[in-house]
Amino acid sequence: MRPLQAWLRSEGVTFAMNTTVTDAELAGGEGVSVTSLTCSRDGTTERIPVAPEDLVFVTNGSVTTGSALGSTDTAAVPDTSAPDASWRLWHALAAKRPHLGDPSVFDSCVAESTWGSFTVTTQDPTFFKAMEEFSGSEAGRGRLAGWLAG
Repeated sequence: MRPLQAWLRSEGVTFAMNTTVTDAELAGGEGVSVTSLTCSRDGTTERIPVAPEDLVFVTNGSVTTGSALGSTDTAAVPDTSAPDASWRLWHALAAKRPHLGDPSVFDSCVAESTWGSFTVTTQDPTFFKAMEEFSGSEAGRGRLAGWLAG
Protein backbone atom coordinates (compact mmCIF):
# COMPACT_ATOMS: atom_id res chain seq x y z
CA MET A 1 0.00 0.00 0.00
CA ARG A 2 2.76 2.46 0.86
CA PRO A 3 4.41 2.35 -2.59
CA LEU A 4 1.03 3.00 -4.21
CA GLN A 5 0.33 5.90 -1.84
CA ALA A 6 3.77 7.36 -2.53
CA TRP A 7 3.24 7.13 -6.27
CA LEU A 8 -0.25 8.65 -6.05
CA ARG A 9 1.10 11.54 -3.93
CA SER A 10 3.83 12.13 -6.53
CA GLU A 11 1.05 12.36 -9.14
CA GLY A 12 -0.74 15.06 -7.11
CA VAL A 13 -3.32 12.94 -5.28
CA THR A 14 -4.43 14.37 -1.94
CA PHE A 15 -5.33 11.96 0.86
CA ALA A 16 -7.76 13.16 3.54
CA MET A 17 -7.50 10.71 6.42
CA ASN A 18 -10.14 10.34 9.16
CA THR A 19 -12.62 12.02 6.85
CA THR A 20 -16.12 10.87 5.92
CA VAL A 21 -17.76 12.04 2.71
CA THR A 22 -21.41 12.70 3.57
CA ASP A 23 -22.64 14.12 0.25
CA ALA A 24 -21.55 15.04 -3.24
CA GLU A 25 -22.89 17.99 -5.18
CA LEU A 26 -23.62 16.95 -8.73
CA ALA A 27 -23.50 19.11 -11.85
CA GLY A 28 -26.77 19.74 -13.67
CA GLY A 29 -28.09 17.22 -16.16
CA GLU A 30 -28.47 13.48 -15.96
CA GLY A 31 -24.75 12.68 -15.79
CA VAL A 32 -22.75 12.11 -12.66
CA SER A 33 -20.19 14.90 -12.54
CA VAL A 34 -19.21 15.89 -9.01
CA THR A 35 -18.66 19.60 -8.36
CA SER A 36 -17.97 19.39 -4.62
CA LEU A 37 -17.81 16.96 -1.72
CA THR A 38 -19.28 17.56 1.71
CA CYS A 39 -17.10 15.94 4.37
CA SER A 40 -17.05 15.48 8.09
CA ARG A 41 -13.68 15.57 9.83
CA ASP A 42 -13.09 15.85 13.57
CA GLY A 43 -16.71 16.96 14.13
CA THR A 44 -16.48 19.72 11.54
CA THR A 45 -18.30 19.80 8.21
CA GLU A 46 -16.35 21.08 5.24
CA ARG A 47 -16.98 21.45 1.53
CA ILE A 48 -14.23 20.48 -0.90
CA PRO A 49 -14.54 21.82 -4.44
CA VAL A 50 -13.91 19.35 -7.25
CA ALA A 51 -12.41 20.62 -10.51
CA PRO A 52 -13.66 19.24 -13.85
CA GLU A 53 -10.35 17.39 -14.37
CA ASP A 54 -10.46 15.77 -10.91
CA LEU A 55 -11.51 12.15 -10.49
CA VAL A 56 -13.88 11.11 -7.71
CA PHE A 57 -14.20 7.46 -6.69
CA VAL A 58 -17.12 6.57 -4.45
CA THR A 59 -17.77 3.43 -2.44
CA ASN A 60 -21.53 3.10 -2.71
CA GLY A 61 -22.34 0.61 -0.02
CA SER A 62 -19.90 -1.98 1.19
CA VAL A 63 -20.08 -5.74 1.29
CA THR A 64 -18.05 -5.65 4.51
CA THR A 65 -20.27 -3.19 6.39
CA GLY A 66 -21.02 -4.52 9.84
CA SER A 67 -18.62 -7.39 9.31
CA ALA A 68 -17.77 -9.54 12.27
CA LEU A 69 -15.56 -12.47 13.08
CA GLY A 70 -16.76 -15.84 14.25
CA SER A 71 -14.80 -18.79 15.49
CA THR A 72 -14.81 -22.54 15.22
CA ASP A 73 -17.54 -22.64 17.87
CA THR A 74 -19.41 -19.36 17.43
CA ALA A 75 -21.02 -17.85 14.32
CA ALA A 76 -20.23 -14.24 13.49
CA VAL A 77 -23.01 -11.79 14.37
CA PRO A 78 -22.94 -8.81 11.98
CA ASP A 79 -23.67 -5.34 13.34
CA THR A 80 -26.85 -4.28 11.54
CA SER A 81 -27.73 -1.47 13.93
CA ALA A 82 -27.26 1.31 11.37
CA PRO A 83 -25.97 1.76 7.83
CA ASP A 84 -22.39 2.98 7.60
CA ALA A 85 -21.23 6.11 5.78
CA SER A 86 -20.85 4.46 2.38
CA TRP A 87 -24.50 3.34 2.46
CA ARG A 88 -25.69 6.76 3.65
CA LEU A 89 -23.73 8.39 0.82
CA TRP A 90 -25.29 6.06 -1.75
CA HIS A 91 -28.76 6.90 -0.39
CA ALA A 92 -27.97 10.63 -0.72
CA LEU A 93 -26.70 10.25 -4.30
CA ALA A 94 -29.56 7.96 -5.39
CA ALA A 95 -32.06 10.54 -4.11
CA LYS A 96 -30.52 13.00 -6.59
CA ARG A 97 -30.04 10.55 -9.46
CA PRO A 98 -32.42 7.55 -9.30
CA HIS A 99 -30.49 5.83 -12.11
CA LEU A 100 -27.67 5.27 -9.58
CA GLY A 101 -29.73 2.42 -8.16
CA ASP A 102 -31.70 1.74 -5.04
CA PRO A 103 -29.42 0.99 -2.08
CA SER A 104 -32.38 -0.05 0.05
CA VAL A 105 -32.63 -3.22 -2.05
CA PHE A 106 -29.41 -4.28 -0.34
CA ASP A 107 -29.24 -2.56 3.03
CA SER A 108 -32.86 -3.10 4.04
CA CYS A 109 -32.70 -6.89 3.76
CA VAL A 110 -29.38 -7.83 5.32
CA ALA A 111 -30.35 -11.48 5.78
CA GLU A 112 -30.91 -11.84 2.02
CA SER A 113 -27.79 -9.96 0.94
CA THR A 114 -25.20 -11.06 3.48
CA TRP A 115 -21.90 -12.30 2.14
CA GLY A 116 -20.29 -15.11 4.07
CA SER A 117 -16.62 -15.88 3.93
CA PHE A 118 -14.49 -18.44 5.69
CA THR A 119 -10.92 -19.64 5.86
CA VAL A 120 -9.85 -23.26 6.03
CA THR A 121 -6.47 -24.18 7.44
CA THR A 122 -5.54 -27.79 6.83
CA GLN A 123 -2.92 -29.93 5.17
CA ASP A 124 -5.49 -32.57 4.22
CA PRO A 125 -6.62 -31.86 0.61
CA THR A 126 -10.05 -33.52 0.98
CA PHE A 127 -11.99 -30.31 1.67
CA PHE A 128 -10.32 -28.38 -1.14
CA LYS A 129 -10.93 -31.14 -3.68
CA ALA A 130 -14.61 -31.26 -2.71
CA MET A 131 -14.94 -27.45 -2.94
CA GLU A 132 -13.28 -27.40 -6.37
CA GLU A 133 -15.70 -30.05 -7.61
CA PHE A 134 -18.65 -28.17 -6.16
CA SER A 135 -17.66 -24.69 -7.39
CA GLY A 136 -15.69 -25.39 -10.55
CA SER A 137 -13.06 -22.98 -9.20
CA GLU A 138 -9.53 -24.04 -8.38
CA ALA A 139 -8.80 -23.58 -4.66
CA GLY A 140 -6.41 -20.74 -3.85
CA ARG A 141 -6.80 -19.01 -7.22
CA GLY A 142 -8.97 -16.16 -5.95
CA ARG A 143 -11.77 -16.67 -8.43
CA LEU A 144 -14.57 -15.27 -6.30
CA ALA A 145 -16.57 -14.23 -9.38
CA GLY A 146 -16.28 -17.76 -10.79
CA TRP A 147 -17.33 -19.18 -7.44
CA LEU A 148 -20.38 -16.92 -7.24
CA ALA A 149 -21.38 -17.56 -10.84
CA GLY A 150 -20.40 -21.23 -10.70
